[in-house]
Order: sequence, then C-alpha cells, then structure tokens
Amino acid sequence: MNVNQNYFVFKLATYKQLPVFKEKKHYMLLFDALSFLKNKYKLGLLAYVILPDQIQLVIENMDDTLAVEFTENLKTITRSEIIRILESENDFNTLQELEIAKGKQKYRLWEMKYELEVIDSKEKLESRINLLHQKPVRQDLADSVEAYNYSSAKFYLLDEATAIKVNDYRLLLTT
Repeated sequence: MNVNQNYFVFKLATYKQLPVFKEKKHYMLLFDALSFLKNKYKLGLLAYVILPDQIQLVIENMDDTLAVEFTENLKTITRSEIIRILESENDFNTLQELEIAKGKQKYRLWEMKYELEVIDSKEKLESRINLLHQKPVRQDLADSVEAYNYSSAKFYLLDEATAIKVNDYRLLLTT
C-alpha cells in the first residue's frame, strides 16, 4: 500500500436517515452524479454502496478541503433532481418528511454533515470494503452481496462492470 496515498471511507446520509432512494431512477441519478464528480476531482473510487438512506464510498486522494467541496457539489447536483422525481411520483409522504422550514429551500435531501474516516493500513482498507459490501445483506436489501445492484461488490466477486468504474483495491495490496 502506498503510504503517500490517502484512503478514506466517505459517508453521507439522507436527511433524518429517511429511505429516500427506492427506485432504479433514483440510483441512476446518484450514479451519474458520483461518476461526474469522481472525474471532476480526479478521485480514485475503490468501492461504493448506495443504500436507500445513505451513500458510502471508499476513496483515494481526498482531503478535508476536497471533501467539503465534493459534498456540496453532490448535494447540489442531486437534491433538486431527486425532489423533482419524488414530486412527479406523488411521493407526498417522503416529501413531507424532507420538508424543512419554509424559505428559500423547501426540502432537505441530505444531512448537513458527512463522515470521513481515514484508512491507514492494508488490513483496514480490505476490512472496510468488505463491511461496506455486506451492508445491503445486513439490512435485508439483498440475499447476497453480489445480488445487490447498487454497490461495487459485483466487480470484486464476479468480475462484472458496475455502474461506476472503480479502481481495483487488490492491486494496491500487492505493492
């Protein structure tokens, strides 16, 4: 593992950890936004999972300053589109839960703060990626890790392309 690289687990939860992402089109919008931002900021994405109430990524080459900018851009890109989709689906229950004080912004999609955990060893990197891929099974969203469509697990377990291109962390473990 290159000690000059920075590896992090990035987590961003939906407002009140509501299960907002329910439909394939919600996930596709998130995939597009994450792919765009990954390229914009030249981030190495090693693994990801998108759950109904959060996004978790294992990223290389991120620091606190970049994390703030990345998060604000992700929120901006996704908030209005997800809200528009929920409105078009007449998902008034979710919209009511996302409603905040009246004013400039009527709804809040994301929590204000993100979490950024430093990964400082090969063992921790592998462990965090495995835990990340297990989340859908532990939350009864899938019967197996590879059956969940909104994570990078298929890339690692079945050698299948995923919605967002990832850098193979196993190559880092051999150096």
